[in-house]
Amino acid sequence: MSMIDVFKGIEAIRQGKIDEGARFLRIALRDSNLQGYERASALVWLAETTDNNQSKLNYYQEALQADPTNTDTQLRIDHLMAVDLPPTPPLYTTTPQIEITPPPMYQPPPPQMTQPVHVPIEQPQPIQQPQTPKPTLNANALYRTVGIRGVRNGRGTGFFINKEGVVVTTRYVVSGEQMVRVQLDERQEVEAQVIRAYADADIVFLDTGLTIQHLLPSVSNAHLPEYSVLVAHSHYGKSVTGKYRVTKNELAHYWIPTTIDTIPDAGGLPLFNDSNLLVGMLTKNTNKTTSYYFGVHIHHIYLLWERTQQELLAPNTTYCGRCGKRSNAPMIKGGFYCESCGAVLPHAEDIRRFPTPEMAWRYNENTVAPCEHCQSRVGYYKDVCLRCGKPKKKAKK
Repeated sequence: MSMIDVFKGIEAIRQGKIDEGARFLRIALRDSNLQGYERASALVWLAETTDNNQSKLNYYQEALQADPTNTDTQLRIDHLMAVDLPPTPPLYTTTPQIEITPPPMYQPPPPQMTQPVHVPIEQPQPIQQPQTPKPTLNANALYRTVGIRGVRNGRGTGFFINKEGVVVTTRYVVSGEQMVRVQLDERQEVEAQVIRAYADADIVFLDTGLTIQHLLPSVSNAHLPEYSVLVAHSHYGKSVTGKYRVTKNELAHYWIPTTIDTIPDAGGLPLFNDSNLLVGMLTKNTNKTTSYYFGVHIHHIYLLWERTQQELLAPNTTYCGRCGKRSNAPMIKGGFYCESCGAVLPHAEDIRRFPTPEMAWRYNENTVAPCEHCQSRVGYYKDVCLRCGKPKKKAKK
């Protein structure tokens, strides 16, 4: 019965009914009896129903596992692995350009359902897994970007910065959330925990709990030449192109001024130079004098991640969604509030809170004048009471 669905799916795809063909193929693949060459053929045809290169690569890899002798599938994988990044779109120019016809790229032929030569294949021995395995993505997967979903500012983009599954995106994308959904491709989505945010650089680190094998190659030099080409790629298939913008304004060393004035999602796009090397992350930050967006340099992202790793060594710390810092108040009995901004910490949101005199030293309580509004001696942060949130009254001159 499963082979009938395979043939129905192939015929529908040939007739241009892509969604119907994909549906038949997915039904067939649910049958565990569909193995070997037949399963590989179904997966290769299913790859023809999507334009997402990451999804295609995953389908081809599954097909190769089902039929290791399938040279056509291996050729398709080699082709996708060679195409490291989408081609850089040409920049807008007023100078007439001579049109040059590029040589034709390799196009994989449509998959065939010819009867294969059956060769006995030794079945690989199952790999012994540890007692508490960590989820592992496909060994050959090229997760260039991930999608950030289920957040208030709309879907955004992020990318892995290490093989332990840590994703970087922008503070704007995540907002004050503790957990977000991370989309790997069309079929895979995981829940990720927010572990640290840096509001001044608009950076957030997420822990997906995954292990991956491939990272985006990044530049070794922190210097970006003036007017160099910059390309940002969204997880959702769109790219934007600009240049490194020279500005007379004083900026922090990690900001990358660009001529990009539109972003296809909420931000967090990896930013590449004309050599397809990662130079940073595109944010939605602009200034008052221009609508151009700024990026954050990848070297600064790595630096902040090293700092975060040192913070994570402290036991029993928790993430504060308001200021983005790691609070160690929970390690002391009765620590309900973030010592950096005074916000209620996640573990204390649903419990009844009470005065905690033993925490006065950590919150600097009783060392400042009482708040004019709530009479609390918690203190102020940027002239705002850490307990009631009202601004401090300015002294009359």
